[in-house]
Amino acid sequence: MKIQADVYLTTLGLPPMPKRNELSGWERDYVTDKQKYVLDKHGIAYARVKYKGQASKIIQVIYDRDSKGLPSPKQIQVLLKHGYEILEIQKMTRREASIVIAKFCFDDKDE
Repeated sequence: MKIQADVYLTTLGLPPMPKRNELSGWERDYVTDKQKYVLDKHGIAYARVKYKGQASKIIQVIYDRDSKGLPSPKQIQVLLKHGYEILEIQKMTRREASIVIAKFCFDDKDE
């Protein structure tokens, strides 16, 4: 289960991915296999990520949020799937998201 790159940014209240004409220099080159790997590893569907500058922006957001202890893209996708509102997710820490997600797992086993 992957979250679309543009949905991920929007959920975080960030501007959408820049268009090609908003990029310059190396940023306009096509996304690399290594960037695709990093996005995939973190649960980002990269089909709409075409350029290095777009991938670089998303990867930077992922690492910045990770260093602050905020929910990962995979956690965000699970929370959205279970009906959590964007504003609720934006207020959570990674630990809080883990606790909520763990409850989903235990609730599913009880059914």
